[in-house]
Parts: sequence; C-alpha cells; structure tokens
Amino acid sequence: MLWSLSEASRQIAALSAEKREAEAKIAEISTFKYKLKVLWGWGGLDESFYRGRLNDIPWQIKVLNREAQSFRDLIEYLYDYWPETPPDWEDRKRLLVDQLGNFCQKCMKVNVEKHVHHTVPVSRGGSHRLDNLEYLCVRCHSQAHGGRDVSTGGKYIPPVNRPAFSDRLELITYAVSESLVIAFSYSKRDGTRSKRSIKPTGLKQVGYSLCVEGYCYLRRADRVFAIKRMERVKIVE
Repeated sequence: MLWSLSEASRQIAALSAEKREAEAKIAEISTFKYKLKVLWGWGGLDESFYRGRLNDIPWQIKVLNREAQSFRDLIEYLYDYWPETPPDWEDRKRLLVDQLGNFCQKCMKVNVEKHVHHTVPVSRGGSHRLDNLEYLCVRCHSQAHGGRDVSTGGKYIPPVNRPAFSDRLELITYAVSESLVIAFSYSKRDGTRSKRSIKPTGLKQVGYSLCVEGYCYLRRADRVFAIKRMERVKIVE
C-alpha cells in the first residue's frame, strides 16, 4: 500500500522517465549508425532488457495508479464526514457550482452573494458530500436557518469541543505535506505509554485503523502508529 499520494506521483514520474529512456534506446538500436558500431566491435545495448522494461512499466504504473486511487478514496471518505470544514472544501464548492450552476438553488438569482448550505446539518449526522450541499443566496440561506445571521459565507463552523482525533489528523496531514517532524505520546498495547518523535511520510489503513507511517527517531526505522492511540501530538520542527 502506498504511504502517500506524493510518493505515488514520484514513482510514476520515475517509471515514465525510464519508459522514455527504454524507447529511445530501442530506437537507437534500430539505426544504421548503431549497427555499424556493433560491426566495429562496440559492445552494444541489451535490447531484450529494454523491451522487457517496456512490457513491465505500464503494468507497474497501473498498480501504482490503483493504489493511489484507493488512498484517494480513503481520504475522500474521511473528508466527507470531517467534523469541521474539510481540507478540500474549496474543491467541493467548485464541484458543486459546476454541478448545480452559479445561481441560488431556491430563488434562481445569479448576481448575488451565495453560500454553501448543508441540507442535513453536520451536527445532526449530515456529511460534506455534494448530495447534502446546496448553493443558496444569503437571504435563502438565512431562511433555511430560521432567519439567523449566516455571514460566515456558508463555511461550516464546528462545535466548540472538537474531537481530538480530528485535531490529530489535521496536524499530521499538515506535517506530511510540509515534511515536518512531530512528537507525541503513544499508548502501547500493554497499556504503557512512550514518547515518540517521527517524520511522517503519509497515512495508511491497517485493518479498521487509520495510521500514520514515518521514520521513528527512537527506533531508527520506519514505523506505523495508530492515530487513535496518539496523544499530545505537536510539531517540533
């Protein structure tokens, strides 16, 4: 399983470059100039190797794309039920406008300020999925909320007591994207706790647990940690 989408992109780019090189080598092998070099005793290129790579690389890229899509699906599911404004909120707003049109879905007005409205509030089990979102003008949005002020622009404001898991996941995701080191207290299976510092490289699903993978400075090796068992997570550098 891939540990991050950026790693998938890096591997796919490397394979694509290798494929182009193999194609160039095979093209070179077919030239008259190359055949003359071989005739005059130059060692030549291993054509079977490059043709083998041309056969293997498309399959490797397909596997990477499939794993990357599985990772995207996991992240999208998490963001669907994020307890506050999800990190991909702006992308969802753009998709909503593309799907519904740039006008109020109630009064059909176009040239007015518009907000995104959750049909079923997140606090009542609603999601951030497009099928639970509406594009409304300020007036219609206010009416949908019983006439209260909706000047936040449709941005979902979470309850005061945010789940600790959400805080941890948001901080870890940021640390991965910025290549930062995090420190935390970790609850081991025997009930004891240990202090760890890691450089996270990405998220990983292990069974039913969402985990973070990274280089552990205590063990001096790559390790996987269940996010639900991490406490007092902070960025240290």
